[in-house]
Amino acid sequence: MILLTLNFVSAHNGGHDGCFQGGCPPGHSFGNPDPDLACPWTDPPCSSNPSSGCDVTFSSTLNPAMYYGIIDVCAGGISLSCNGASAVLIKMESVGGNTITQCSGSIKLKNSNSNTLLTNVGYIELKQSNLNILDTNRASILLNISNDNTLINNNATGYTTSSGIQLINSNNNDIMNNIANGNQVGIGIGLSNYNTVQNNVVNQNRAHGFFITSSSQNVLTGNTVTQNSFNTSIGYGNAGIVFVYSSDNNALSSNTVNSNNGYGIYVIGSSLNNIQSNIVNSNNCGVGLYGYSFPANSNTVSGNTMNSNNICGVYLSNSHFNTISSNMIALTQSGVGISFGLSS
Repeated sequence: MILLTLNFVSAHNGGHDGCFQGGCPPGHSFGNPDPDLACPWTDPPCSSNPSSGCDVTFSSTLNPAMYYGIIDVCAGGISLSCNGASAVLIKMESVGGNTITQCSGSIKLKNSNSNTLLTNVGYIELKQSNLNILDTNRASILLNISNDNTLINNNATGYTTSSGIQLINSNNNDIMNNIANGNQVGIGIGLSNYNTVQNNVVNQNRAHGFFITSSSQNVLTGNTVTQNSFNTSIGYGNAGIVFVYSSDNNALSSNTVNSNNGYGIYVIGSSLNNIQSNIVNSNNCGVGLYGYSFPANSNTVSGNTMNSNNICGVYLSNSHFNTISSNMIALTQSGVGISFGLSS
């Protein structure tokens, strides 16, 4: 059964420590170090301006004229300012309370909590790291098994083979006021729940603006998602925002989803989502619900404005028990307001 109420349709033309046994500073315990992230404690201090690897054990400001190779941050509660200097990799394992600023290169954290990464450039990866703040970085960002982090005012632009911002198995993060333009995917969320994604600008990405898979109880609100999905060879259809594979019980509200190739919002094999009070204009179709592999049932599409979409306002296929209500749908002359295919 599909409930259709008060829709207005019109037509118009338009754990382990990172230090080795015997080399751990006070407060660190021996564990199984990650070979990529552990502190070797054999490199010279970065204050000596080495051209290869170095260790940071106290608050430091680097020489901007130097190229530092690999920097190991081996203590907690310190500040490292690269002062614009470049490094192949800055890495931390099992340290916390640090502030890393003005570094260029890759920054990787593992089991490292309550750090602040500010005004860095390049790539940032958090693995099993919680309660960190990433602010005003110009970088591609990956959260992997990392919870309760805040990403704010970052610019993840121009990563044409990857996501600007990606969450994997990461919960309860706040993703706010970021820019993710010109990537393969603007913001990707996989196997991640209870995240708040708010007031981000996600434009002109090759595949999708948002790609959300097997993720539930996320809130997307106030985001601007325009001119995405212009690479027609990608999978899962073309759309500004895509939910796939049992991405259930998510809430989309007050987003602007305009001028995307394909659907504005496309829900594939996902149920119980609430799509409310969004502006979804000038796409091929406004909102699509498609039961494929998994059901796309009991979703609510309510109070949205869908103008000038070329083919349809709302499209349902193999979808059941959805509620479509109180939407304003103004079409181009050839468009259809609400289209059904094997749906009830």
